[in-house]
Amino acid sequence: MIKLFTNKVKSKLGAWGPFRKLTALTESGLFPAAVSGVEPGLFPFLYAALAGSIGGRGLVVVPREDEARALTNDLSLFFNENVVHFPAWQTVPYSDVSSRESVFQERSRVLALLTAGRPVQVVASLTAALGLLPPKSAYSKSLLRIAGNQTVSMVDLETKLALRGYSRVPRVGLPSEFAVRGEVIDVFVPHAERPLRLLFDFDRIESIREFDPVTQLSDSFLPECLIPSVYEVVFGEREQKVFLSRCAETGAHPAAARETLDRILSDPHAVGLEYYLPLFFHIPRPLTDYFGAQDLLCLIDWERLVVKEETVKKEYAHQHKLALEAGRVVPPPDRCLAGLSETADAFQRRLVFTFRKQPEDISLPRTVAFSSAPPRSFFGNIDFLKQELDALLAAGYSVGIFADYQAQAERIRHLLGERAVDVIPARIESGFSVPQMKLQVIAEHEVFARKKRTVRSLRKVESEKIDSFVDLEEGDYVVHLQHGIGCYRGIDRVKTSAFERDYIRIEYGDGEFLFLPTEQVNLIERYIAPGGKAPRLDRIGGKSWSARKEKVKQSVAELAEHLLGLYAARKAAPGFAFPRDSEWQEQFEAGFPYDETPDQLASINDVKRDMETPSPMDRLICGDVGYGKTEVALRAAFKAVMGGKQVALLAPTTILVEQHYETFIDRFQGFPVRIGMLSRFVSKQEQRKQLEALAGNELDIVIGTHRLVQKDVRFKNLGLLVIDEEQRFGVRHKERIKDLKTTVDCMVLSATPIPRTLYM
Repeated sequence: MIKLFTNKVKSKLGAWGPFRKLTALTESGLFPAAVSGVEPGLFPFLYAALAGSIGGRGLVVVPREDEARALTNDLSLFFNENVVHFPAWQTVPYSDVSSRESVFQERSRVLALLTAGRPVQVVASLTAALGLLPPKSAYSKSLLRIAGNQTVSMVDLETKLALRGYSRVPRVGLPSEFAVRGEVIDVFVPHAERPLRLLFDFDRIESIREFDPVTQLSDSFLPECLIPSVYEVVFGEREQKVFLSRCAETGAHPAAARETLDRILSDPHAVGLEYYLPLFFHIPRPLTDYFGAQDLLCLIDWERLVVKEETVKKEYAHQHKLALEAGRVVPPPDRCLAGLSETADAFQRRLVFTFRKQPEDISLPRTVAFSSAPPRSFFGNIDFLKQELDALLAAGYSVGIFADYQAQAERIRHLLGERAVDVIPARIESGFSVPQMKLQVIAEHEVFARKKRTVRSLRKVESEKIDSFVDLEEGDYVVHLQHGIGCYRGIDRVKTSAFERDYIRIEYGDGEFLFLPTEQVNLIERYIAPGGKAPRLDRIGGKSWSARKEKVKQSVAELAEHLLGLYAARKAAPGFAFPRDSEWQEQFEAGFPYDETPDQLASINDVKRDMETPSPMDRLICGDVGYGKTEVALRAAFKAVMGGKQVALLAPTTILVEQHYETFIDRFQGFPVRIGMLSRFVSKQEQRKQLEALAGNELDIVIGTHRLVQKDVRFKNLGLLVIDEEQRFGVRHKERIKDLKTTVDCMVLSATPIPRTLYM
């Protein structure tokens, strides 16, 4: 679907006069040129079509860092993994606080790709593009190129990895780490998906493999690998001498320079390393040094770039003055930053973009004027959207709506019915319109007025069983299937009469120790103490563990009997089958300002399926704080109200009730749903009005504390009961809750582990 629509846009661009003129200029090598009237949303489509026609790599410079990240995401629709973001440091210049390690890793990855000649498109903010870097020749020498059957000394490789900023650890688990184990060196290259395993046969590389850092199992073989420096510099003797020499050029006292260097070498992250990096090279160079004569430079929004350059240089000058007053050794701003003109002049093939139609202040010999319109916003008004789409389609427009993810795309398709609109499951930053091409592109957040991105790591996470052993540390408590609770004391190498083997050493009561062969690790699990309290250690051969297991078995049997009786009664009781999702339900769910996680979608689908059956629902939604339990309840509540039923949400505290009430009011905005609140924050007079409305079916949703379970609260047509943190209610309140749960659908939300929730 993405490919079909982008090809359609490319086809329309190819027939558009301004684009044909721009393509003719670039293919003829008539640079530089100014391009005006291109909306931000149109630029990724235009750049992809242009790069496809002229080939080569490209550097796109935008004013701000957030714009660089957004543009990288948009361009990834066309270039996939061949578009990368070169981040700025994102710290105050000359401060002692260093950038996040992920910033160092991403920059190192981009420089390695450029040095290796990969066909990548690079997006950078102006601050990142102006920062001075190691010369390409020096950076190329710092890359470790390792191939199979290559002769490499293991000791030398360990030294080289340490000089390049890698930390030696017993076991590799994070980027920028390496481990040495016998004839094996494991290395986790910055921003690689998986670490590398180098297997040696004396001083010869026998094989290079990728492996899983959790299971430690290797699989795919590689013919060669490229290992970049973590910090863009090798802290060798030559580089240290250059640093001291360049510090002397700035007028720094030799002792102060030496002290600064020692601080950098001992802990690079503690001194604001990024602003010292240019001092390790005689002539540092800007990012443009990593590109060739045939590569393309695009400067976006020229007027703002000029203003931004002035702002950045003023900030550097001010912070440099403060650093000198504090007696610190720091390089002057001109040793850290290049100029915008210098950066632009380094590219013969460059295009300067301005969003104004007439770029009077850009004195370039050639200008191409485009005509495009900014995106429209529909503020969640689906009827208005449909009317506009009908008018556009009648006028012969091609329309594409970009949804952030697949589930949202399906909702939008359902809302639009049979209209000939392309709905693409991909996120873009902004839409646009080109009347001359009869093309309209709409971003999802322009339809629903708001959209927030879920952190990528959360979107990718799926539920997995916890591997409790690999994360054990000495002093952690464990449970042995036969002997009970003990304390993990590490792994010992024990020599027997025949051979040596590894044993897991576990301490028990009275100072006794159990030595468990590592191949029997399945017999133990991590012990999770309630409240974090240290447990009492069992004795090997003692009766405490057996007695505890028998008591738990009896409790489980009683609980199972009670639950069976409860569920049998509810199964026999008549319930209400809610209707299937309506168009309003689709519209309500599409207004959720985040991407649903896979587990969240699964929970929502299960709840809806239960509500559409005639048997009363009884669901527990268990998840940590911030993982979206409330949204599951919101969608269930909306479904219940659309089915003509009332909803009650019960929460243990007034603060939580207030939070839920504000969330419900915000999410139900624009829908004819009446929502009330009962708690001590509400006056008695207002409470009486709420109770009358509830009894008269004039209130659709009520949110309250234990006030909701008092005898004077009467529902006219209750269909769904939502209980937040049920275990925090008292026994008397729970008896009343049981009465309410007899024939209505019930959902319990809890951040507490399931066993404790069921026990309470």
